[in-house]
Amino acid sequence: KRYTLRMLGGSYIGYNRSTRHWWAPVAHLMTEHRLHDRPVYFISSNTHSIVNVLSGTVRRRKEALSDYIRRSRHVELLPELEALEAGRSRSSWENLLYFAARHYFAETGREAERRRRSDEERERGIYHVDGRGALDVGIQVIDLARLDPVSFDPRLCGEDERLDPAATDAIVVNINYPLGLAAYHIMSQLAMTTDLLRGIYILGKAATLNGRIGDVMIANVVYDEHSG
Repeated sequence: KRYTLRMLGGSYIGYNRSTRHWWAPVAHLMTEHRLHDRPVYFISSNTHSIVNVLSGTVRRRKEALSDYIRRSRHVELLPELEALEAGRSRSSWENLLYFAARHYFAETGREAERRRRSDEERERGIYHVDGRGALDVGIQVIDLARLDPVSFDPRLCGEDERLDPAATDAIVVNINYPLGLAAYHIMSQLAMTTDLLRGIYILGKAATLNGRIGDVMIANVVYDEHSG
């Protein structure tokens, strides 16, 4: 069969309009919670890693997640769980729980548990906004002063250190890493929204043909294919 693909709103103005539409509920949330005039740290990563290490939601469910792994008999998670419980592994409990939680919360019938997770995160100043319209990029707004240091992943600070989120009135805006020209328009939108941008952090990842699990690939060349 013959197919014709037509890109709607593919112009520069169309991208701009789509990005503004995508950002509108975030701007509303920030105004509603009086966060619009705060210093901003912008992170491009994903919508589970940052929240995992700050909210404590997963770590508080250690027993439930361990039981879930046993019941599901996950081919990768079960041997790791058994090795950790037997003291045969030096891996991190947190990493296992974070990975298992993705499957656990995604299961059908866990709507109430997902709502409880969202309530716990909002209590700690973590707000989620789903991507809307043409820009399918999830967003999180994190009020640092409301975070509970007791909930932090223990690897965030050493034994002699104590992080004090209340020492700052800044917020973190974390987005689910976009691709291509979308990244440019998102950064433009953010820059137009605030003049209190204090830092930009890009936590990227890429697939490689050669490598092992756990390898990190750092690019030293970036190609902008829209430059002509």
